[in-house]
Amino acid sequence: MREKTSYITSLENEIVSLRRKIDSLSNTLQRQVEEAENSRQEAINWQTKMLHMQQDRDDAKERLKICMRKAEAAQAELDEAHKQLRMKDIYLRQLGAYAGEDIHMEDDARNLGDEIEQMKSELVRAADETEKWKREAQLARERYELYGTQLNQNIVQMSTKLEEMSNEKLVLESKVHTLENQIEMLQAIDRPNLANDNSICSINSVELQRMQNKLTEVTNDHQRAEQLIEELNAKLMNKELEVHSLSSALDDKKSKLMKKTAELAMVEESLSRVRSIAEDQQKHTEEALSLSEQLQNEKATVSRAIAQNRELKEQLIELQDKLIMVTQESMERESGRLSALHLVDQLRNELNRLSGQSFDGKNIDSSTASVMPNGDAYEHQQHVHYVDSRDRDETISTPSVSECYDRDMSFSHTEDTHAHTEVELANVRMVLDELRLDHRRVMQENEELRRIMEQNSEDENQNNIHVELGQAVERINALSIENEQLRNDVSMLQEKLNSASLSSNTPSSSQCDTMSPVWLNGDVVKHLEAPSIKEKPLAWTELEARFTRAMLQVADLAEEKERLQHVLMQLETENDTIGDYVTLYQHQRKKINERMREREEAVAKLSFEKEQTQQKLNELQKVLMNLLSRKGLLHINGHEKKTLGNCNGSSKCSRSVRPYSQSTKDKFSGNEETVVDGSELLVPSSPDSCIDISCEFDSGKHDDDTLRNKVKGNLEASADDDVGVQRILNLISELQDLERTRTLSPCSPNLHCSECRGKLINL
Repeated sequence: MREKTSYITSLENEIVSLRRKIDSLSNTLQRQVEEAENSRQEAINWQTKMLHMQQDRDDAKERLKICMRKAEAAQAELDEAHKQLRMKDIYLRQLGAYAGEDIHMEDDARNLGDEIEQMKSELVRAADETEKWKREAQLARERYELYGTQLNQNIVQMSTKLEEMSNEKLVLESKVHTLENQIEMLQAIDRPNLANDNSICSINSVELQRMQNKLTEVTNDHQRAEQLIEELNAKLMNKELEVHSLSSALDDKKSKLMKKTAELAMVEESLSRVRSIAEDQQKHTEEALSLSEQLQNEKATVSRAIAQNRELKEQLIELQDKLIMVTQESMERESGRLSALHLVDQLRNELNRLSGQSFDGKNIDSSTASVMPNGDAYEHQQHVHYVDSRDRDETISTPSVSECYDRDMSFSHTEDTHAHTEVELANVRMVLDELRLDHRRVMQENEELRRIMEQNSEDENQNNIHVELGQAVERINALSIENEQLRNDVSMLQEKLNSASLSSNTPSSSQCDTMSPVWLNGDVVKHLEAPSIKEKPLAWTELEARFTRAMLQVADLAEEKERLQHVLMQLETENDTIGDYVTLYQHQRKKINERMREREEAVAKLSFEKEQTQQKLNELQKVLMNLLSRKGLLHINGHEKKTLGNCNGSSKCSRSVRPYSQSTKDKFSGNEETVVDGSELLVPSSPDSCIDISCEFDSGKHDDDTLRNKVKGNLEASADDDVGVQRILNLISELQDLERTRTLSPCSPNLHCSECRGKLINL
């Protein structure tokens, strides 16, 4: 018995130790779950870091590309500057070969050298910047690789830890199975021991009977032995009962252990669900915040778009009024043009008629011409006299004085009429040119107005999209509020359902406990039903009423839950569709903003390049004029012009060329500069020409007549150089007045997007 008690105590100790192990295992499992959650969070953080690193790497690549482009542009500018420097050196050498003053050339060369050094320093700086960006990109790439390796190591460590935990779990499960097998073996061993004890007791009774037969004298001892046997039997029964109770307790503990494991799994699942719900709620809150921010931004953009739409409508009304005025002006100009064309046709017909009458009237007598009553007849008579005079001159006749006088008068009159008609034709042509220019301008204005009207229509469509988006956003807010309310209602109904299920479980369990013995046997049920109904009719009816109410509540709650789930699904689908539309609008808005930004960058770049070219042209003009003025070529050529004018005054009038003389105004500085007469410049084309000019000036001191002759020859020789210089100045003036020629802009500044095509989709 002592062995059994010690064995039972050892079993109890083992059960306690097993419970402790189970608790420790549950604690370790909880810790491992927490560690897994932490590791998952770390993995998420590493992924976010990797995304940030990828973004930084992309930004660094973009910056590197921009720096490379800048370096290429700087290299191209440097090459262009070298090219211009070489051209200027060649030009200065050509000019320096004919003069002895080299001080100004040295200053210019020094300035050019400084510019070259500055360009080289800028190039070196750009190269340093490119190297710096390359180093930064390399460091970013290395850091990204390091983060990747660390993340892989952490993933490997977490996988090894998970494998170790799974192995420990398997080992503990095997230990539990072995302990269960040992308990079953011990129970199997206890049964034959009890049988042996019973056999020993029977043997002892036989021996006691023998002792009674043999030893009749020791009756008191026999009675004490019987009492001891009875006590032992009672103890044995008690021990058996204790063993049964221990086995039942062990079974209960096993069932509790299974329940606890199931509860632990359910708690883990609920914990994971709660975490997922918390994450979803956090995501929803973040999305709601981002949506609220986006909605505020979109509201601001919508308000601005509405204001712009109002302004554009006002501008459209003004433009329509202007269009009406312009169309009226164009109609008036067209009517004037048609009248002028009609007048030109009439004049041409009259000229043709006069010329035909002049050719046909060679054989007509002068007496018949005097009969014509109008001025055309008189002109025809004069033309006839002129033709007759020509015929008479050809036939070498001797006309009279009156005929000569008439012929002279007719000739002068025809010349006057011809000059008058030519003047009228010139005026008509000028009017036609003006009308053509006005027509072109009106057409350009019409095109601009049409473009502006198209832009206004596109802006109105965009504003409609903004308004509809605002309405959709308001609907999203209302649906989100309804969604939150429905979620709260669902949670409340879920709580009510849980409480109702708990309240229904308690009476149902009691009812099942009362009904479980009834289900054992049909006869027993029949015997027990009548007295229970007679004894407790009220409790039974109350339990039935509670049960029916609980079942009705459960059914109602289930139906309400299904309805709310259906509503939630509908709301989620609507939210998804609205989110798709919002993302589509954001994508379109982003593309439009990118195009506007690219267009602004291109316009800024073009304006900057234009300013640079304008400055370079002004500088080139100043340098050219300074060089020419320093060399004294302008003064010499003016003296030659004066001498030539003194010699050949009449020939100058007949062979004079229109000089290139005008004033150009710098658009950026506002200073007005006088451009030298292009025909008065003299640039030596070769050293021989310069030597010839110097020799002619030396000989001109002695003899003025020879000087004049030589000047004439040199002027004829340098005509080609004057034409080249005049061409250079013309090109400079054309480049400076490039803005005046650009009457039309390449793209309207008010145009929303010049690349949008296709069907417009209203959200």
